[in-house]
Amino acid sequence: MRDLAGLRRFDKFIVWGLRRKWHTHRFIHQHFFETLKKLGLPALWVDDAPGNNDLIGRNDLIIAANVAAAHLDPRRDACYVLHNMDERFSAAIPPAKRIGLYVYSRAGAKRHGVEKWGEAVFFDPRSRVLLQPWGTDLLPEEFRPPLPGTVRRNRLSFWVGSIWNNAQNQGNSNEIAALSRALKQVGKRFARVRFIPNAWNIGLIRHSCLAPAIGGAWQAENDYLPCRMFKNISYGHLGMSNVAGFDAILGDAAIKRHDIPAMLDAALAMTDAQFSERIAAQQERIRDYTYDRNLVRIAQAMAA
Repeated sequence: MRDLAGLRRFDKFIVWGLRRKWHTHRFIHQHFFETLKKLGLPALWVDDAPGNNDLIGRNDLIIAANVAAAHLDPRRDACYVLHNMDERFSAAIPPAKRIGLYVYSRAGAKRHGVEKWGEAVFFDPRSRVLLQPWGTDLLPEEFRPPLPGTVRRNRLSFWVGSIWNNAQNQGNSNEIAALSRALKQVGKRFARVRFIPNAWNIGLIRHSCLAPAIGGAWQAENDYLPCRMFKNISYGHLGMSNVAGFDAILGDAAIKRHDIPAMLDAALAMTDAQFSERIAAQQERIRDYTYDRNLVRIAQAMAA
């Protein structure tokens, strides 16, 4: 039974931006909106347009990100959850009416980890910054059944999402190339898919022989936890990643080999029963990293 009292203090929730615009952050806004609806809370998802400011009421909570907030106006009587927003925007809102929301990383925890609320959840009441992973879009009661070990007989490993890099080498293209080579070495094939509905994403992951969540070098070095890992586990597949920071969350259910070929070998070496049992154990350990729990913590941080 989840406690929604903190969320019910708001008249309604407005997810601002990316309703009809393609961006990788659009999925995060979609997950917030759909989770709010699942919880029976009044919610709107609007585009970043000047006229939509008229929809904001004095006791509303607005979720916004810098990638889609050019036309969002700050109000002193509404509450704001701000991801990577300009400091000038934040300064126009009373501190008690806003929090900064950032994805957990080891560096972020060192900077803002005044209060530890979970293995990868920290809150800094002075800067009013909440750090937490995005996690999975499924509610705990929606987690798909653990797949049988026989799924590993399939040939394709589907990757649903971006492959990229930049001048600072913060992307994942080198690591994805390594994953593709490692899969080929064990007789499997890497298959990339993009721009598909979430239901198809779940289906493809459940038909993948393996479903590694591979982060770029910067993510691995800083324990930035890709949401793909939480999603794949909740979709019923075995979670494995080159980001060692997942070990603290998964405990003895973790695949504690983070070299890409070694983690594939570890997954393939399990018996069918061990494979399914490990997935079930991982699902128990990620139940606190869902969008409904994220929202509950947001309300808790806003009230702090």
